[in-house]
Amino acid sequence: MAFEGAREGGPNNPILGVARNSALYVFCLCAEKDLLSQWRAYGKSGPGVGVGFDRLKLHSLKLDDCCAVRLPTVFPVIYSENEQSAIIDSVIEIVKDIFHRLAPDADRQEFWQCVASVLTWTSFHFKNAAFFEEQEWRTLWMSVPETRARFRAGSNGLIPYTPIAFPRPTVTRIVQGPMVDPAIGEGALQWFLDAEGYTNVLIDRSQIPLRAL
Repeated sequence: MAFEGAREGGPNNPILGVARNSALYVFCLCAEKDLLSQWRAYGKSGPGVGVGFDRLKLHSLKLDDCCAVRLPTVFPVIYSENEQSAIIDSVIEIVKDIFHRLAPDADRQEFWQCVASVLTWTSFHFKNAAFFEEQEWRTLWMSVPETRARFRAGSNGLIPYTPIAFPRPTVTRIVQGPMVDPAIGEGALQWFLDAEGYTNVLIDRSQIPLRAL
């Protein structure tokens, strides 16, 4: 089979190492601005805020390091298992076709490393259907140099991340999470936006009635 070359060496196969060590960073967004589940999971059960972006301007986001490779789009996550399977089958058929047309002296390991990279990129388009309500969108950066990594504490230990510069015109809206007195939060938000030089940013109020989130 065409994939036998990728199986050699078991878990220590350097080809599989490409997928494991690709230094890939994901920037995740939600298509809905006011979901109860999102406030509970990411908004400190209410007093947090949601940041709205101009999707077309998100294409201008970049890392400072020129070595980082970015998928050139902001894309919706695919939750349907049928769609996921169809995409994987399509990729496999393309890979098999290219493999059978490789020149005899072609570097097979380099080929499989490229395949591993493509499959890694492809897998980040997918998410379990149980999370469909999130309506997640993503953009990705790959091959980010290790020197750019920063770390923050998470519930399961240290989480690596890398800073991204956000041009101010990218931010178009702030949604104030559910609060007992949202007017106080909105006043502080407006003060913050003015102090940081953000203009023409709309402040919205969550429509979810505050109880126990």
